[in-house]
Amino acid sequence: MGRIEIPSEALARERGPNLQRAFAALKPKVPIPWYQCSTNLRGATAIALHDGRGRADLDHRACLFGPNDSLLRFNYFELWKPTDAQQACWSLNRAYLNVTMVPKGEHNAQKLFCIHCDPDDKSAYKRGPHLHVDCLDPLGKCHFPLCLTDFDSVLESIDSITRAFAMVAELIKLEVMPRYSKWPKTVRPEPAEDTGGNR
Repeated sequence: MGRIEIPSEALARERGPNLQRAFAALKPKVPIPWYQCSTNLRGATAIALHDGRGRADLDHRACLFGPNDSLLRFNYFELWKPTDAQQACWSLNRAYLNVTMVPKGEHNAQKLFCIHCDPDDKSAYKRGPHLHVDCLDPLGKCHFPLCLTDFDSVLESIDSITRAFAMVAELIKLEVMPRYSKWPKTVRPEPAEDTGGNR
């Protein structure tokens, strides 16, 4: 399985708009602004979605976006590394979608979960999209693969990984966001009691 690569011009001009379309389900009324910035990773550049406020970094607490009627906010970024000295072509190093709960009137955001992939990693579980349940330590350190039998097809190209994250965005819109829009905006919900059944 090869690396996910795109030309420099496509990274600079096309990647941001493509991500806007892929994540439109998370903020359907207004296109999510995007930016390209340098990172602490030597030689790398980042493409990120943000709301136009906050610091231009890759912290899950910064540059959050989301609909006004939801407790949930999102942060998505990709890290790209040049494949040659001329930086004519770039390879995807990682892609992260962070999902955070920010109750209205509170400054302490609670990171709920993260779905990301690290295509350059040697571990199959980490290469493809996988889930971290950050709000349940120590489970937050565990990797839960989302496509155990389809790593190769998901990581086949930039189009296939974009489609996969677009499906994740749609899933969050349908399955997660409705459950977080019903709680009072000023009160942090208590953990639900485990009754042994699915909710």
